[in-house]
Formats: sequence, structure tokens, C-alpha cells
Amino acid sequence: MSTATDPRTDFYQRDNKVRLNIFVKNLNKDSTTVQFNPSSLYVKFDLPSGETFEKTYQLFRNINPEKCWFKILSTKMEIELFSESFDKWTSIEKSGENSGAVAAVATSVVPTSSAGDSTLVKKYQKFDQLEAEVKKEEKDEKKEGDEGLNSLFQQIFKDGTPEQQKAMMKSFTESGGTVLSTNWDEVKEKKVEVQPPDGMEFKKWDS
Repeated sequence: MSTATDPRTDFYQRDNKVRLNIFVKNLNKDSTTVQFNPSSLYVKFDLPSGETFEKTYQLFRNINPEKCWFKILSTKMEIELFSESFDKWTSIEKSGENSGAVAAVATSVVPTSSAGDSTLVKKYQKFDQLEAEVKKEEKDEKKEGDEGLNSLFQQIFKDGTPEQQKAMMKSFTESGGTVLSTNWDEVKEKKVEVQPPDGMEFKKWDS
């Protein structure tokens, strides 16, 4: 059941993982509900327009609910379904149970007819485009995090005293970028050692 117009969706499959994208901007996580069942997927969220979208997808194949997850981004919701088999999904829902079943972005079966070849090329072109968009989003998210951190460091350096600035430069340079201190008295008379993140080991490169 849907109390609002169905938003734009698509999906693609890799092995037994099926990624469903629901394109809605600025979703509120607190008002979003996603429930995974072996043969169905329940989704409910409030749209920016004030309407409520609510739908139960009768899935094309059975899934493992414990492995499934969802994530809300600024432009869409990503839902990862773990199929119990590696068989191909030609739609998100079982045929005949929903006339608006989401169309597959890519197919894993290569047709032999020329008409089928043409269709396959178009589908794979769309898959490549979608994959590029996903990678770009992941890169942009990482970039935003790095830029935010660098901006914070620059602000601390700009507002710091000369001694704090010297401490930051010395600690960052000597530690290979693993330590950033603003305490000049603490670092001025000794070399700042490398402090790799937990679970990692620093090894000096022998030339």
C-alpha cells in the first residue's frame, strides 16, 4: 500500500547482493521505518511534502533479513538485500503482484539474439553510469570528511599563538602526520614519535 506517489527507484545485483535505491531527498531518519522479512520488505517514511510513503514489497526471491541493511543519504535511501541464492533478480517484486515493479538496471544473462544484444548494451551502459554515480557519492562523502578535518586544523592554526603554531608544525612533521599537538612545552625538547592508529603498525622503509 502506498499513501503517496511512489518515488523513483532502481536496483542492481552483484552476486547475491541486491541494492535498491529509492530516490528521495532529505529523508528524516527518525521517521523512517524499514523492516526485512524473508519474503518481503516493508518501507515507510515521511516525504518533505508532508505525505507519508508506505509500501510492502513482495520480493522476487527470499532474503536473509539478518544481513540486510539500509542507509539514508542526502539524495536517496540505499537498501541492501542479501538474497538466499545467487539466482538472477529480474525485478524487485514477484511478477503479477505489483504492476509497478522496479526494473532491473543490469542483467547477468547474455542473450544470443541481435535485439537482445542491443538491449543488454543499453542495460550495461546504465549499470556503468549507476556504478560511477555510487563511486562518486562515496568519494564526495570522503572528501567532505577530509575537507572538514583540514578546515578545522587550519582554523586552529590560524587562531593559535606563535608557540601553538610551532608545536603543531613540529609534531605533525616529526610524527609523519600521526600527531598534532598545540603544547610547545611538551614537544619542544624531544622528537615527536610516530603514533599509528590502533591496530596498525608503523614500519620504516629501508632504502
